[in-house]
Amino acid sequence: MRLARVLAALLGTACTSSRPGPVTAGAPVTADSAAAVSVLPPPAGAPVSVPEARRLGVQQTLCGEHAECVAQKVFSTAGTDGDARLVVLVREKFSVSSGDASHECQGNEVWVVREGEDGSVIDRQLIGSGCAEDFSYSAACDAVISIQPPRSPTQDTVVVAWEGPGPRCGGTQRASGDIEVSLESFAVIRRSQWHSRTIGPDDSVHTYLDFSDWSFKSEWQTSGACKARKRGPFFDIPKLELGKAFLDGGWRTASMDQCATTIDSRHSVAFQRTAKSTAVLRAVVSETDALFVDVAEGAHGTVPRELQICFAEYTARDYNYCVMPLAPDCLRVALDGHVLAGKATIERAPDTARFRVQLPPETSALSVSIVEAGLPIIGSSAYLRGDTTSLGRILSFSAEAATCQLDGNRLRLSTPPRDPERALLDAVGPE
Repeated sequence: MRLARVLAALLGTACTSSRPGPVTAGAPVTADSAAAVSVLPPPAGAPVSVPEARRLGVQQTLCGEHAECVAQKVFSTAGTDGDARLVVLVREKFSVSSGDASHECQGNEVWVVREGEDGSVIDRQLIGSGCAEDFSYSAACDAVISIQPPRSPTQDTVVVAWEGPGPRCGGTQRASGDIEVSLESFAVIRRSQWHSRTIGPDDSVHTYLDFSDWSFKSEWQTSGACKARKRGPFFDIPKLELGKAFLDGGWRTASMDQCATTIDSRHSVAFQRTAKSTAVLRAVVSETDALFVDVAEGAHGTVPRELQICFAEYTARDYNYCVMPLAPDCLRVALDGHVLAGKATIERAPDTARFRVQLPPETSALSVSIVEAGLPIIGSSAYLRGDTTSLGRILSFSAEAATCQLDGNRLRLSTPPRDPERALLDAVGPE
């Protein structure tokens, strides 16, 4: 099972499927570490034609000649192209190896399928796989996967939940989460994940990735030998390959809204005195570790405003953070480009409050804020002076996952064609 393989790396069990198929890489988001997080965004929205399956129905396409495999249609909706969109549960048997022992399990695969009027499969996409819900946790079951019932007869998305309990496999981690997928385009709309230790000290992370809004949020909590910490929300900042034309000067004027995340009253820390602030920032990091920040709105206020950028090599969000002392560096710059504090190299665009800041190599912790009279108006996290655990993360997208290129005077996000056989639940994991 594909999701079982993913959780095996986290929970300490090796899993192999009894049905042939490609092995996919990846693992759930785990506790923060020095490495940035590598994320695959939603697959390309254009459907992928499957010529070899055009004359085959759902059962034959998803199960082939495997007699013990059953493809069950769970619910369906009509696509805008007139073809049906099906949510399909494939029941199959798989084997799991744990040490010298091997176990047989009953498992599920969840697919979305585009079906023609004649019942043939035109397109398909694997969402994920795991144990059946009614299968008890054991060494033979790393994760349970389930389909959430539709909220209405015309629902055009499907939500698939998964859970991995962890401790009976000898692991120290447990995790759960869900993913919402468009039935129209098979694109990932959002996903969330919770990750925690199964033994003390407590150390847990919640992650929320909203691809439709290009917003990435996380929260962290721990207790133990170090002083208890509860941090978040953090609104993480994406890192992508932005291309030479943008880096060489296009950044000064080009629209960045497709690739940069937005930091505003809805996508930022809600500071009590400015919860309704109209200020808007857009932020993105390049493959060259350059941070680009556009003060899209709110550059002018009743008193002068400043941009504050704080960063560190790692977030230190770990139950053992107290033995990893690290003070962040901070840069303060007036919106007219005058540097008030800090040593990072910074450049301002000639005609607008847009900035290029060169971060040190390997930077993975980052927070960006607008400050007025010494107090933050909006920010990607509630930065506490000298406290690295209060910084947000840089969310790193590999070039194989997504890139941005200058097209006219706009950065455009590009993603590779999706692979119908690669589970969408395998698409997020640490580098």
